[in-house]
Amino acid sequence: MAKVALVTGANQGIGYGIVRRLCKEHPDWTIYGTSRSAANGEEAAKKLQSEGLKAEFLEADLTKPETFAAVKEKLTKDHGGLDILINNAGMAFKSASTDPYALKAEVTLATNVFGTNMVCDTLFPILKDGARVVVLSSMLAPMALHKVKKLNPERYASFIKNDPPLTRTEVLQAMTDFVSAVKAGDFAEKGWPDDAAYSVSKLGDTLLARAYQQEFNSVSERDIVVNAVCPGYVDTSMTSHKGHLTIDEGADTPYYLAVLPPNTEIRGQHVSKRQIVKWE
Repeated sequence: MAKVALVTGANQGIGYGIVRRLCKEHPDWTIYGTSRSAANGEEAAKKLQSEGLKAEFLEADLTKPETFAAVKEKLTKDHGGLDILINNAGMAFKSASTDPYALKAEVTLATNVFGTNMVCDTLFPILKDGARVVVLSSMLAPMALHKVKKLNPERYASFIKNDPPLTRTEVLQAMTDFVSAVKAGDFAEKGWPDDAAYSVSKLGDTLLARAYQQEFNSVSERDIVVNAVCPGYVDTSMTSHKGHLTIDEGADTPYYLAVLPPNTEIRGQHVSKRQIVKWE
């Protein structure tokens, strides 16, 4: 059965790779990508067209909720909902950035955590039964978790608990506390790592994926599955092209999670190279 998929931040990098993979494997599906710039989205669509692939790009920005409200309206009107949501859009300051930690924390989490949650808040109501949701995380998420383990064992224990995991509200509160502590300059005393805006944002994304799955477990008959994914160290503009993987290689596990079969046991997990990473 033909499905409808949406990949955020898809005009370049891993997002573009995921769109291309979906188009190649499922030519009968309707594939959408989002781009902050209409021109960049158009360019990406033309590039795919030159390979005989078809995707439509919608202008949308994680920092502008009204743009995703418009995406929701279009998907509802044209398709009655959404089968696959891949939360790929995000940002990172360059490692050479001399911006203050407070600015890095505020901007990075506003986009990667609170922006991602806004997208999910907006689009979860139109997910169809059997939908698959993927949240792009990073290998840095477990690393941030281990730093928290050393700095604040109590917080670490709350981050790894499974029965139940932290709720969405609790995750967002923890991320708000992190930003507040960095801005106040007492993050060390409060058990948060230094110079870790991006890794903490990805920790937040994995915690959100776990929380979202818990929410959908209460309507288990709908078989909606959410997972977080580490795509690997990919050669993109975000990594300043230092990554050793191609965008197609980086797209592999996100794609795998987007097409998990009915009643899969892989749900609410942090996944890398198609394998579940133990969350501890």
